Amino acid sequence: MTDYRMDQTLTLGPVTLTVADLERSVRHYTQVAGFHLLDRQPQRAQLGVEGQVLVDLHEVAGAIAPPRSSPGLSHFAPLVPTRADVARFTQRHLDAGFDVDPRDHVVSQSCYVTDPDGHTIEVTWACPQEQWQWTDEGLPVVVSTPIAVQDLLDEPGASTPAPLPAETQMGHVQLKATDAALTLTTPAWKMLTVRDDT
Repeated sequence: MTDYRMDQTLTLGPVTLTVADLERSVRHYTQVAGFHLLDRQPQRAQLGVEGQVLVDLHEVAGAIAPPRSSPGLSHFAPLVPTRADVARFTQRHLDAGFDVDPRDHVVSQSCYVTDPDGHTIEVTWACPQEQWQWTDEGLPVVVSTPIAVQDLLDEPGASTPAPLPAETQMGHVQLKATDAALTLTTPAWKMLTVRDDT
C-alpha cells in the first residue's frame, strides 16, 4: 500500500540523550554496547560507527530517568547487518551483568537493553523479506515474541568479539504517548522506521 511508504532517501540522524554522568555513559556505550567514541567535549559526547554519529549524549548533573508512564522516547534502534551482530551485542551485555530481552518481530529480530540512565536501546537486524508475513491489507505482520537467549548466542559467528559494524545505521526511533484520547491510524512501527528495500 503506497500510502504507508516513505521516501527511500530518508535517513534518521543521531538520537540526543540526557545522561547524569557522562563518563559512566561513555564507558557503557563503548565497552558494553559496542559504539565508537567519535567526539568528546566536557559535557557532551558523540558515539556511533565510523563516519556516522548514532547517539549524542549531553550531561545534566542529577538527571534522573522519567517515569515509565510519561510520554517521550520509548527506544532507539540501531540497525545492524547480521543476526550475529545482535548476538554479539547481547553477549556483551550479559558479560557485563545487564538484563537482555531478545525479541522476534517477524520482520526483524532484536535485543532490548537499558543503559545506566534508563534509556532503552534496541539493536535490530532486518529479516529477509521472503520470511515476512502479511495481513489481508497488504501490511507486514509485526509481533513481539521472546527469542531464547541461547538460540541467539548460537548464531554462527556470534562468538567472535566485535563492536557495532561500520554498516550500522539508525533503523528507527519509537516514541510513546500517554493520552488515551489519541487514536493511531498508521502502524507506529512504520511511522519512524527507515528501511532499504532495494
